[in-house]
Amino acid sequence: MSFTSIAYLLFTAGCAVIYYLIPRRASRYQYFVLLIFSYVFYLLNGPALIFFLLFTTFSTFFAARLLDRLEDRLKQLGRGAENKARRQKIRKKKKAIFILCLVLNFGMLFFLKYLDVWTWALPLGISFYTFQSMGYLIDVYWGRTHAEQHPTRYMLFVSFFPQILQGPIGRYERLMPQLAGETKVDGKMVCTGHRLDLVQVEHGAQRMLWGYFLKFVIADRAGAAVSLVNNNYLAYSGTYYAVTALLYAAQLYGDFAGGMDVVIGTAEIFGIHLDENFKRPYFSCSITDFWHRWHITLGTWMKDYVFYPMTVSGWMRKLTKGAKKHIGRKGAAILQATIANILVFLLVGVWHGKGGKYLVYGLYNGVIISLEALLGTAHPSKNRALHLLQVLVTFILVTISWFWDFPTTLSQSNYMLTHVFTDFHLNEITGQIFVDLHFTPGILAFGCLVLLVKSLLEEIRQKSIFEQMDALPRPARWAIYYGVMFSVLIFQNNGLASGFIYAQF
Repeated sequence: MSFTSIAYLLFTAGCAVIYYLIPRRASRYQYFVLLIFSYVFYLLNGPALIFFLLFTTFSTFFAARLLDRLEDRLKQLGRGAENKARRQKIRKKKKAIFILCLVLNFGMLFFLKYLDVWTWALPLGISFYTFQSMGYLIDVYWGRTHAEQHPTRYMLFVSFFPQILQGPIGRYERLMPQLAGETKVDGKMVCTGHRLDLVQVEHGAQRMLWGYFLKFVIADRAGAAVSLVNNNYLAYSGTYYAVTALLYAAQLYGDFAGGMDVVIGTAEIFGIHLDENFKRPYFSCSITDFWHRWHITLGTWMKDYVFYPMTVSGWMRKLTKGAKKHIGRKGAAILQATIANILVFLLVGVWHGKGGKYLVYGLYNGVIISLEALLGTAHPSKNRALHLLQVLVTFILVTISWFWDFPTTLSQSNYMLTHVFTDFHLNEITGQIFVDLHFTPGILAFGCLVLLVKSLLEEIRQKSIFEQMDALPRPARWAIYYGVMFSVLIFQNNGLASGFIYAQF
């Protein structure tokens, strides 16, 4: 069931009706409605692949409970010298359980996603629910949170239907209380459930509508031209490759950010506020800033669970200790951050897919971020003109990085990027390009202009457009809703509609 289908809207509406019909006195069971609908949603999309979802869910659920019990035993033993051997044995057992669960789940992800021996379709959302459940397991192992005791609650945490296909990657301590309908009262978590709030439902519907606008008006229209060039790239010059990269920048943002708006809007209808995943990334002043604004939950996951642990690991400490003797404390700190950044972004590249092009993509970002840290150029300039120059340069660097994303292979990526510099002709920048790419630019330009205005209003006022619209008179607000809705309806029927790119992850 695609997020772009009428069936999804009817499915969500049906779930919301049943969800809010649960009486207040039975609010502790309200989350069961979301759980049932989440598993029905997954079964409708791929019933044969639910085994993998169940394996990840129950392996992490029971592993986390074992880790919690072992931690309780450690606390009961105390710190006396007579219990040192027993404490060490328990710690080794904890570590073994933790590593085994990580290896099994990340190993399954690697096997299914990167080895060609698997001939079935990839389990829906496997990258996202694996990272989310592994983040929970790591938090339990580190003692940041206690293990969930109720299997059905945890099943919903892993499978919540708007979120499972393409994120955002949620954190247990923020998401689980919302899914369970819990709020803090006098320092204790109390189940109060979610009551129907029409303003909240309206906000969720607004968010979904905007997501569909990004998808239908921008992403699918730009994507058709990108696919045309990509499938027959030898027939085009470097000029067309440059235009295609710009179109892909619009396509990917419209597709991924639009998908996030649909997901976050759907969740908001149920009173659940998911983490934001985008913050106007094409206004970034550096690649470092870009990754603070683009796919935010993946970036913070990598920072919290890979980057920081790597910088304090034993081998990194030995390396930096030796480096201090030759390049000083500051040089050793820069070396430490550089190595960690490059390794993290190599992992980010691998996460995006198999093949050499993704490794180059990760390495490209990691090297630039390391250079920005070394040169001190990661932060915005206080001079407005220089700041605008930073934004322009960053956008160019990001657009170059897409050459290791939209082409099919690394050799195709390198061929197209090389020809941008060796076979670019200004006299080809005419209306003929759009004729050759089989689309008229007016609709796409309109969509991008609307996106630009929205993004500028949010960037200047540092407040979401939906909050700003609440302050408008009702006639003006509804005029905007109808304008966006009619745009979506008109362009939905152009034969270009497709599923979301990140739903394949």
